[in-house]
Amino acid sequence: MRLYFIASGRLTYIATPLASPVSLEQILAALQAGPPVGALGQGLRTAVPVASTDADALHAENTNAGVAVVDLPRRFFDTIAVNDQRLVIAQIVLTLTDSRGIGQVTFNQVVTRPNGESVPSGSPLSKADFVALLDSSTGANGQNSVTSTTVANTTPST
Repeated sequence: MRLYFIASGRLTYIATPLASPVSLEQILAALQAGPPVGALGQGLRTAVPVASTDADALHAENTNAGVAVVDLPRRFFDTIAVNDQRLVIAQIVLTLTDSRGIGQVTFNQVVTRPNGESVPSGSPLSKADFVALLDSSTGANGQNSVTSTTVANTTPST
C-alpha cells in the first residue's frame, strides 16, 4: 500500500505493508500514525491529525462504485495549519486513490484543491486534482519516475 507523506511542502509516497484485506479506515489510521521511524521516514511528516478519540477519527467507506466517502470530524481543520490544509486533503485523496478500486474521493465538508478553489461537500476529487503537489521524483500518474538510458552498440561489424 502506498501512503503519501509531506516532504518540503510536496507529497511523496512510501510503500507500506498493511495486512490484507485492508479497510479504508485502516489506511487512514496508518496516515494518521505518520511516516515510519528511521531512515525510510526521515524528512517526511503527515498533516493528518492523530485521533485521540473516536470522534476525532477519520471514517471512510467504499461505495463499490469506485468512490471513497470520507467523513472528516466536525472540527478537523481547527488543528491543522492553514498551509497544511490543502496538503492534508491531498494526502488522503492520493493515498485512497492508490487503493484498488478507488478512483475518486468525496468529503462530508468543503475542502480545497491546490489552487485554493473550494470543493463543495460530496463533490468527487481524484488523483489528477493533486498532481501539482507531487514531488518531482513522483510522476504525474503517482508513480516514482525511473529514467533509463539505451546505449547503441558502437562495435563495428566485421
